Amino acid sequence: MDAGPLERRRYQNRPPRYEYVLTMTGRSLRPVILALHGRGNKDLAPEERSLVLVDQATG
Repeated sequence: MDAGPLERRRYQNRPPRYEYVLTMTGRSLRPVILALHGRGNKDLAPEERSLVLVDQATG
């Protein structure tokens, strides 16, 4: 059972480094994140966008 939207996973031991990956709970928040993203970029010109989403599978 996941406790939140992110899971911390160690990917390197020396020095210890971690990545944060979405849990099922985190994935279920995708529509909310996309709505917030769209609202944040709505009033910005394309060259000023704060975030560009890229599908990992298709690029």
